[in-house]
Amino acid sequence: PLVLEVNGIVSEELPLVHPSRSVRLMAALVRLVEAANFRLATSFVVVAPGIKEILVQHYRLDPVRIHVIPNGANVAHFRPRPAAEARAELGLQAAGPVVGFVGNLQPWHGVDLLIAAAPHVLAQLPATHLVVVGDGPQREELARRAAELGIAGQVSFTGAVPYSDTPLYMASFDVCAAPFPAS
Repeated sequence: PLVLEVNGIVSEELPLVHPSRSVRLMAALVRLVEAANFRLATSFVVVAPGIKEILVQHYRLDPVRIHVIPNGANVAHFRPRPAAEARAELGLQAAGPVVGFVGNLQPWHGVDLLIAAAPHVLAQLPATHLVVVGDGPQREELARRAAELGIAGQVSFTGAVPYSDTPLYMASFDVCAAPFPAS
């Protein structure tokens, strides 16, 4: 038996990262390869119902062969701790609430929406600080957009951090944001 774990559909992600004609052609080729791999598989493990739906609708796979097992968290590693303690350890000087994101800076994570919303939040809560933990192809664009909006001083981009530090960052947040786009 061949069991495939599917965390995303590469042929759909490629055009989001690089919207050009050549990438759309590459995505079509990748879709053919994905379809061939999917036909060979006995069953699938996917991390979200939406991925299962894509496999059933776009690739015409039998839903009985697809098992949704959501991502989990190691509760011994990711445990609550006082935000003030975490901020002190990180050297994060925030006078007000801290809103944070942790992840890969890809278009499908919607961090651009978080940056766009920040001026509205800051208008109501001026001491708010936004912390973006992670790296990816959108990092420079997101930092540039924060500067254009005049909020660069209230947004911190950490870049990639070791997995072992991720719980510390999350503990420093008052709000953990997952600003996935609607579509």
